[in-house]
Amino acid sequence: MIFKTVDTKDKFVAAVDAEVQAIRADKKREARFMKEQIERRRELRKSRESGILTVAKNMAAQGIPQEQIITIRDLLVRNI
Repeated sequence: MIFKTVDTKDKFVAAVDAEVQAIRADKKREARFMKEQIERRRELRKSRESGILTVAKNMAAQGIPQEQIITIRDLLVRNI
């Protein structure tokens, strides 16, 4: 297989494509699917933000200077 190409004859790819087409054909199902995806992304973001806050609190408890905590926090937030 060539890099960044899809083998459309592959059974898995065909099954995924068929499921995508079925979802797109049913507008209610498509709307529900999109809503679920948005909610998953929102929950993932909240989880990551909570983790960053926990890391910052733990670093402060260990006596790490505030400037370093802010720098690390900013790096982590940029990668969310």
